[in-house]
Amino acid sequence: MLAVYVSPAGAAGPWRRLALLSEGAGLPEAWTRKAIDLSALAGLADNPRFAVRFRWQFNTAGDSGRIDNVAVLGPEIEGSFVRGDATGEGKIDISDPIAVLNFLFWEGAVACLDAADANDSGAVDISDAIYDLSFGFLGGPS
Repeated sequence: MLAVYVSPAGAAGPWRRLALLSEGAGLPEAWTRKAIDLSALAGLADNPRFAVRFRWQFNTAGDSGRIDNVAVLGPEIEGSFVRGDATGEGKIDISDPIAVLNFLFWEGAVACLDAADANDSGAVDISDAIYDLSFGFLGGPS
């Protein structure tokens, strides 16, 4: 089974179970897409502390599970996007290309995939870290 929890108070909780997907129709063996609409939940809209947690329950040592490509969708917030600002700090500095490299090679996280795409190529790759470094230290294009 896979349980999905949400918290309006951040990663420390309290947590509310939102969905429980069981083997069969809810959690088939083949690849599938599942959408969970959070828009009607009180306390989550415009909440920067909103957190979501996924928890697996396995029945045997041989069981396994995988979650890929989780996307949390919401309305665009004007004025908060800075291309190249992979850390989401509102400025571009040395931490941004480091965050991109961590994301690409060491399972790190970036604040926003579109912001991490510094050269606006449509994908986050090593050229974005190079682009940020060129901008910050060599007078390259913004």
